[in-house]
Amino acid sequence: MKFYSTLVLFLGLQVLSAQNSGKIVFSEEWDRAFRNWSYKESHTWELVFNDTIAICRWIKPEEDDRSIGAVQVYRWQRDVEDIYVTHIPERKVEDAVDFMRKMFQVDGDFPNYRWKMTGKQGLVEEFPCMEAMTIDGQDTIYAWFSPRMQLPIGPREFRGLPGAVLYLEADGGNRKISIESIDLSYELKASDVDFSRPKGKSTTYEEFIPFRREKMQEMRDMYGR
Repeated sequence: MKFYSTLVLFLGLQVLSAQNSGKIVFSEEWDRAFRNWSYKESHTWELVFNDTIAICRWIKPEEDDRSIGAVQVYRWQRDVEDIYVTHIPERKVEDAVDFMRKMFQVDGDFPNYRWKMTGKQGLVEEFPCMEAMTIDGQDTIYAWFSPRMQLPIGPREFRGLPGAVLYLEADGGNRKISIESIDLSYELKASDVDFSRPKGKSTTYEEFIPFRREKMQEMRDMYGR
């Protein structure tokens, strides 16, 4: 993934074309640290989409040797069942989210992150992007999205902006989600949309996000941060 931190000003930024289908593979790296406990999360996510639906799934590594050496991978990091489904015209979601080893079925509207434009512009890979930011509890999240791809999609739950989210940074820079590969000639197959969600507690993001913030704060209070 080539992310250019040097900002490029695009005067009169124009939408070059509407992208109606494709596949993006994202790499997520998260260095998590508490008082006496630290570990590294490393995940790969595949996002396939057209102009009506987007599905983001976790990709299991072909060879999982990450428990060898300095990086320890906990059992709950090996088989992630999360799936994030965006029904684009309706602007609705149909997600399954694993949080603290409990599965939640999240339906309804996009997460209400109250994104604000920072005014920064730049390139993610070859795509002109704009930066938006939001506050989630104690965390500041920065998302770079491309108006060139006029779909409110992105990795995991990070959607709803006026363009595809192509890069995300959070947790003071310790968490990064970046492009590993992108194929804008990809067309969805029947197998892509043939999905079933793991069973879990039914909720909405309006309820789930405050619940998650509360539990994360309890963890910080217990382990220190």
